[in-house]
Amino acid sequence: LPDSNGFIYVEANGGLNQQRTS
Repeated sequence: LPDSNGFIYVEANGGLNQQRTS
């Protein structure tokens, strides 16, 4: 999945975007 898509997904998830972005 693209970064932008994953970013939005994790953002809505709760805030795992930090771990995901890592």
